[in-house]
Amino acid sequence: MEIRDRAVRAWQRTFPPGRLGSLLMLAAILLAGSYLRFTGLNWDEGQYIHPDEGHMRNTIARIRWPDDLSVYFDTHSSPLNVRNTGARYSYGTVPLFLTRAGAEWLDRACGEGPAPLSRAVGSLLVGDAVEGCHPGTFTGGYNAVVGRVLSALADLGTLVLIYLIGRRLYGEAAGLMAAGLGALTAFMIQQAHFFTVDSTACFMTMVVAYFSVRASETGRWTDFGFAGVGVGLAAASKVSAVTAALLVALAGFSRLLSHDEGDEPGGTRLRIDRSQFMSVLFGLGLAALLSLVAFRVGQPY
Repeated sequence: MEIRDRAVRAWQRTFPPGRLGSLLMLAAILLAGSYLRFTGLNWDEGQYIHPDEGHMRNTIARIRWPDDLSVYFDTHSSPLNVRNTGARYSYGTVPLFLTRAGAEWLDRACGEGPAPLSRAVGSLLVGDAVEGCHPGTFTGGYNAVVGRVLSALADLGTLVLIYLIGRRLYGEAAGLMAAGLGALTAFMIQQAHFFTVDSTACFMTMVVAYFSVRASETGRWTDFGFAGVGVGLAAASKVSAVTAALLVALAGFSRLLSHDEGDEPGGTRLRIDRSQFMSVLFGLGLAALLSLVAFRVGQPY
């Protein structure tokens, strides 16, 4: 009896009344979003139709992950630095490196001793083409499909963050509605079908937004820190996303301001809470430091 009661209480803590229904609705939204984002990823059938994709596809084929990670930060020696091959690259390197890592893993399905998991994933992405593949198939001709999978996954992550932000600010129903609208947004679906940096940069920016909202409410240094990491990775995905740092600054400003009732009914005035000043200052400093570290790791060259 005691074990049963403890199990019931644990279930209620995990799924409070109405929570299970919300999770099921969120799962349905993500399933619908997945179907729309993962269907037809090989839409160009290997043709170089999208110019930005063409630039990234050529770059992916030129680079590779180093055998020794100690050269990762060595600009002049790292095989991940496309400039060491005499070429140039114009966008952020986080999506590039992740795609190359995934493509090299999938290429194992084309070796002499194919890995069952990578073969199964490769077949799912390009169908029967994986049966006749050879080493270099996914790092070469099909690297755009791998990059599109990354874009689709990043966009699904964006939907989750939209839900979390909406729920935190306006309640469960608002979070679910926002995620549902995002799942059906044509522009997001379109970008998820492109091997570009935009979906990844959008996801990282939403990471910044989510932790900035948390930081404005809690003032915790960890929230400021995660927001700073998001800024660095967003900028390392697309440099213009560095403006997401303004969200972190806004979160700090929000923590410094408190609303007091004024003399008149319904009136408010703003005052700076000095007791929180040093805490917010440290949080913003931590965010700035971690953003630089994350950018250095994500954009090492």
